[in-house]
Amino acid sequence: MYVIVLFLLIAVVVIVKIRYFTTGANTSFSNNLFSDQWGPANTKAGKRIIRRHIYLRKPRVINITKTNSDMKTSRHERAMNSVRSRVEYAMVNQKRYIDPYVKLDTLACELGTNRTYMSRVINEEHRKSFKRYINDHRFGELMRQLIKNPNLTREELVQLCGFNSISTMVRVVKANTGCTFREWKKRLLDNKSKEDDES
Repeated sequence: MYVIVLFLLIAVVVIVKIRYFTTGANTSFSNNLFSDQWGPANTKAGKRIIRRHIYLRKPRVINITKTNSDMKTSRHERAMNSVRSRVEYAMVNQKRYIDPYVKLDTLACELGTNRTYMSRVINEEHRKSFKRYINDHRFGELMRQLIKNPNLTREELVQLCGFNSISTMVRVVKANTGCTFREWKKRLLDNKSKEDDES
């Protein structure tokens, strides 16, 4: 009998203590008890610290896009300069325009580049298409051959200068001078003879 009464008293005390802590009857006690780790003041302070850390610190500026674009631009410029020097060497030193079958694709492949880079170099540097660029070099070679040997026939000049045919050579002369081939040849040789007489 005493055991049952004692058991009931212990149960009542436990229930009262549980209700005491859960209902917040003594909030000051509960706040003091848990203020070291879980108190509301520290929780709010912790949130403020986190917010200050996230929103008030200086953002680190990294210009990755600008750096990459600069690198791409410099790499593009180096590639264009390389193609430009190779084209000039092929035209001036190797005289690739003498080949009547030379094309943009084949010459670009020989120079180790692609047709896009090569066409862009010629357009930006000389403001000409590839066809006109080649024909202008052939026209310059035609002038040099005629001054060197005025007695060359048209067939020989076509072979020496890289034209496909006589009609192509005549058309290029007309486009560059506005004269027929015969008139232009006569003026060229007359000017050469005058220069020789003056010297």
